[in-house]
Parts: sequence; structure tokens; C-alpha cells
Amino acid sequence: MVDRADLQRASMLYEELRTIDMALANFDAGGAIVAMTVSAGEETFPPTGPGPGGPRTTVTVPTGALQYPQQMVDAIKAQFEARKNAVAQELTSVGVTGAS
Repeated sequence: MVDRADLQRASMLYEELRTIDMALANFDAGGAIVAMTVSAGEETFPPTGPGPGGPRTTVTVPTGALQYPQQMVDAIKAQFEARKNAVAQELTSVGVTGAS
């Protein structure tokens, strides 16, 4: 059973799983990377706001006209799968079972 204190964390993790699943489904449907967000510091999901020393500089660049190498797309998909596994483990640690 999920502790009340962990409900917000579990909700955020489920949202992350949903977002990853949508991205993977888009790739599987022939989708392409159309934008890239680059941050001047380590980013988390969901974004946590300014980092140490001031606001975090983040820029999103349209990239629909670029051709990404298939190796890069495959690596991104593999990282999404790895993150899904880590999120599922984290959900288990807060008492949620059957998430994936």
C-alpha cells in the first residue's frame, strides 16, 4: 500500500511513465525528433526550477529539418526503456506494484 506521503511522488512517476510511453509509441509509429531542449544544468522530470547559483538556462531548438542518425534514435529509445525500468522500481519502493 502506498503511504500518503508518497502519493505525490507516485503520481509524478506515473506521469513520467506516461510521457515515456507516448514518446516510444510515437517512435514506433514512424515519428521523428522535432525539437531538442538543452539545459545549462542537470534537468529532472518534472523540472524542479532554478539550480544552485541562479536560474537554469534552457533553450528549445526546432530540429525537424535535421536527420538524426538511426543509432542516435535507437540509443534514445534504449534510454527511455532503461528509465521506464528505473521508474517501475521506484514505484515498487513506495508501495505501488504492477507499474510498467
